[in-house]
Parts: sequence; structure tokens; C-alpha cells
Amino acid sequence: MNSYIDSEIILQRKISPFVYLYTMIIFIIMLSLIILSMLFEYSTYLDVKGIVVEDNDHFYIDIYVEREKVSKVVERNILYIDDIKYEYKVILVSDEIVNNYQVVRIDTNLKDENKYNNLILSIKILDSKKKIINFIGGKHERN
Repeated sequence: MNSYIDSEIILQRKISPFVYLYTMIIFIIMLSLIILSMLFEYSTYLDVKGIVVEDNDHFYIDIYVEREKVSKVVERNILYIDDIKYEYKVILVSDEIVNNYQVVRIDTNLKDENKYNNLILSIKILDSKKKIINFIGGKHERN
């Protein structure tokens, strides 16, 4: 007599209903995750440093931005300083390029606590809004 399990017994064995249940639950969870990742967006920000500059009794911010990202700063009009939202207007984009950075001068309504000449600020400017599915699928920019 054969001491091994006969392959005929294995192939004719019925599948338990729990296997169908678990398969269906996994399928529903995966489908839900895909749908949620298609709906939700996340924002990416440019983290830059800015220097407060006083010119003709008015305070501006000089932002040092990589040359490739200057167009994004010019296109946008919202920035965040200490998680406080400000609207800004681009006054000047410098022609000089130093170590692959350009100076962009912007005008915004700063709070009195930030109105000091040569004060360095950490600034976030909205770069883009992307869907989560694009990040998972590999359609995101790599820096």
C-alpha cells in the first residue's frame, strides 16, 4: 500500500465555504483601497528660505528658489509661514543665478512680528496636488 497521500484524494476534495468568504473579503478590501486612492489627493510643497528685506519703508521677502522651480513660484499666489496662509504677489525675478538658485522678490502682508530686516523665514509654497493612485502607480516626480 502507498504510504503517501494519494493525489486523487487531494484533487477531489471540496473547497470549504470559508475560502470563498476570505477571498471575497480580500477582494472587497482591495477594491475599496483602489477607489479611495483614486478619490483622495495630497499636496506637495516647496520648502524654501526667505529673507525679509525693507525697501522704501515696505517689507518684501526675497526667496531663494532653484532655477527649475521659479516658474512654480511665479504661477502660484499662496504661501505658508509658520502654517499661516498668506497671499503674495511676485515683484521681481532676479536674472542672476548663484549655485543654481535665483532670487524671487515677493510682496505679502506680513505680521508685525515678522517685519524685521534680514529675518530668515521658512516658507512653504504649494507645488502641486496629486492623487494617491499616481504616487502608488509610479507617476510622481522624483527630485
